Amino acid sequence: MKICEEPFYSIQGEGDVIGYPSIFLRLAGCNLHCTFCDTKYSWNKGNDVEVEVIVEKLLELKHKHNCLFITITGGEPLLQSDEIIELVDRLRLTLTNFQILIETNGTIEPKKLEFLCDFSVSPKLNNSGNDVQIYRNEENFWWANYIKFVIGKNRKKDINEVTKFVELHNIPVKKVILQPDGRTKKYRRTLRTLMEYVIKNNIPYRVLPQQHVIAWGQRRGV
Repeated sequence: MKICEEPFYSIQGEGDVIGYPSIFLRLAGCNLHCTFCDTKYSWNKGNDVEVEVIVEKLLELKHKHNCLFITITGGEPLLQSDEIIELVDRLRLTLTNFQILIETNGTIEPKKLEFLCDFSVSPKLNNSGNDVQIYRNEENFWWANYIKFVIGKNRKKDINEVTKFVELHNIPVKKVILQPDGRTKKYRRTLRTLMEYVIKNNIPYRVLPQQHVIAWGQRRGV
């Protein structure tokens, strides 16, 4: 399994499980190169580590911190679906009270993992610099627990794209989360502006911050 940093313990900073303590495993490699990516170091090849070694480290952190969540992120974790399946199977032999959350860009369907894990899906809009045609029209993302969209400076354009995506893929509104670009220097102002835009225009989607950005800024390993 290719990873780009050692597993670490922190607070989940975004999405539906924001605020929960979690162990994080960041895998290396990605099939997209988003302009606003805050973990570009994960695009590299990373280090090869045996699944068994990673499981031991995760178990050590889990027993030490007694938290519910293990978050597998990247990069794009589903590029290593087979290794993740092996990892989950090994963890299930030892643990009972735990939940695995996979953070994915939604371009790769889970392979058996949809029945083993929860999913935070972050489809990319045109503001990411990617070709949005990568998302197949027939995919309805039934396996996603929630879906996050990064909203940039052109809020109207981006949210119109979100609405088209949600309608095209038949996504329940309650699963949709908007969050501002975490790279902005005045993040709190950017968050407030997005919230005010949603209120003013009667937009039905939930707005959530990147809590770790508010607390620590663009630090690695938090």
